[in-house]
Amino acid sequence: MSHIFGSLLAIAALTFAGCSAGEFASGSGAGQKVPPKKPLTPENKSESSDAEKNDLSTDLGGDSSTIPGIQAQKIGISFEDGSDNDYNDVSVCFDAPFKVDASRPGLPPKVVMAESKGAKVDVYLKSLTGNVPVVTIKVLDKDGKVLFEKQKRYTTNANSNTENPVGPFFNFHFPFGSRLYVQYDWPRGTLNTDAAGKARVEPNICRNTGR
Repeated sequence: MSHIFGSLLAIAALTFAGCSAGEFASGSGAGQKVPPKKPLTPENKSESSDAEKNDLSTDLGGDSSTIPGIQAQKIGISFEDGSDNDYNDVSVCFDAPFKVDASRPGLPPKVVMAESKGAKVDVYLKSLTGNVPVVTIKVLDKDGKVLFEKQKRYTTNANSNTENPVGPFFNFHFPFGSRLYVQYDWPRGTLNTDAAGKARVEPNICRNTGR
């Protein structure tokens, strides 16, 4: 009797072993094999590269030697709205290395971030005008698209010295190749760094502001 029972067990074991994994798991799918990950090939490598780019900042870097101009450790941009020509009615200081390109006849020099991976810039603002100023600061890409904009609207005459920011007005990572644009508006006029007028762009000089 025990001999017959043992034979039946052996037959059952052989039958179980003969079932395929697919037949055994067809009810739930739990035993199905997971296909291996697709290896990188020239066809799908670009998908990985695009994902890596998206994980980085928009600043993909560049060669500083391709940016024309004179290297400066900081940039001062100052405006004059009167006749005393002291150029301290509005002063903005960008405390980081840029290149200054003075090749625009009749216009203020162009200021471009030339650090190979860009740089984080502390921006200082001070106004001593008797007017009520509005100061707009933009970071533009090489095509003129606005990457960042910050505006300060005073509510009283700025020479009251009650609304000037204490410390940096803001800081921002300027990508490689980006450039500065600053505009000063007051009730009777406007000046900016892309137009002729009493606007000074000075390498390594910050008037009443910055370090």
